[in-house]
Amino acid sequence: MLSFKFLIIAVFCFSFKMVAQYDASLVQTSTLVYEGDKFQIIQLNRAKDRIKVKYFAAKDFINNKSIYQRFNQWKVGRNVVLYSSGTYMDDYSPYAKPVGLTMDQGVMVNERLETNRLDALVIVYATGGIVVTNLKEGNLNYYNQSTKVTANLNNTIQRAGFINWAKENEATVFQTHLLVYDNQLKLTDPRYSSCSSCKEQRERRFLAAVKDAEGKIFHVVVNNLNQSNTLFQATQKTFKYLTEDADFKVVFMINLDTGAQDVFQFYKSNGDPHQILKGTKELGTAVNLLVYYFQ
Repeated sequence: MLSFKFLIIAVFCFSFKMVAQYDASLVQTSTLVYEGDKFQIIQLNRAKDRIKVKYFAAKDFINNKSIYQRFNQWKVGRNVVLYSSGTYMDDYSPYAKPVGLTMDQGVMVNERLETNRLDALVIVYATGGIVVTNLKEGNLNYYNQSTKVTANLNNTIQRAGFINWAKENEATVFQTHLLVYDNQLKLTDPRYSSCSSCKEQRERRFLAAVKDAEGKIFHVVVNNLNQSNTLFQATQKTFKYLTEDADFKVVFMINLDTGAQDVFQFYKSNGDPHQILKGTKELGTAVNLLVYYFQ
């Protein structure tokens, strides 16, 4: 016969498994067919900054730790909502670097600014916030102590000042395609673009920051599962859905890589991995990783 003490422990362990790992009221998921495309949508309420962002920009070459190892070490004691592959790499080797200006917690990974096609500069703060600026506008804003600084990163001196700020504040920085900015489409029709990957017809994944009619901020991850869209076509449909059907204003929308590293996993509020909301490749193949977590 099982002892009373053992029963109490067993019930406690079972109850602990069922306890929510994050506030489910802040996360909504849906799957729908929109204009012939199958969309998976994950909407994250950024109220009170309870849902935060972390980005692993590259392998830690100094300590020889992969993205997989870095993530598993970091996630201890944290409640992960989802993770996704991030931006592009310059090749497929173990020593590949992210394309464009990239920093990881203030450490320089790639100092070369990509000025031709990756117009979105993404800044992930050590505190878990995230902002996106349009590099073509040349008006990146950041605060050096209490002083507001506006920088054009195409200016060598102003870029150096921003890099020093990112080092001091342990900021993470990367570049990707800017699809929508300030509620306006920014991506060029691939027929008139030099971007060869933009012309491919494949599945897509986007991250959008949006505002509702009351000014509340949400982050929306959209998986476009159809393999018959160019990047431009998928962007048009997603933008139309967000603005017309969901009635949002899009602050920004950027592209997340689904090519060489289609890594993605959404977790249920009890911490279990979702069996449908996931990518086609395993976490171990990730060469960079965008993570949303609850704190």
